[in-house]
Amino acid sequence: MKKFLLFISTLLIALTFSSCEDSSANYYVRYTLSPTYGHLTKYAIALEDGSLEEHRTGNVGQDRTLTIGPVNNGFTARIVTYSEERYCTCTIEVCKGTEPFVRKAYGQGSIYYTIDF
Repeated sequence: MKKFLLFISTLLIALTFSSCEDSSANYYVRYTLSPTYGHLTKYAIALEDGSLEEHRTGNVGQDRTLTIGPVNNGFTARIVTYSEERYCTCTIEVCKGTEPFVRKAYGQGSIYYTIDF
């Protein structure tokens, strides 16, 4: 009986700790815009507080990369383009803490991704 109770106690403790999630995890978002050569692109990105900040691509034809963070789980990363979609390819990558960035959204024109891992 003692072995059984010890086994059950150990199992309950293990299940309790395995179900805990790190709710204070820091996520970082990297936005990349790749405008077609010869086209200036006006765009906006979602910042840490959820507001949109407008930008223009600097040198025509060169990629623009911006990283923001930390943000919380549930944050919606957005790139909004104000030019024709065919003129700009966008990527959203997310990392958790010090892990490597992983591509979560890719497309032409405006894209978004909600962090849910």
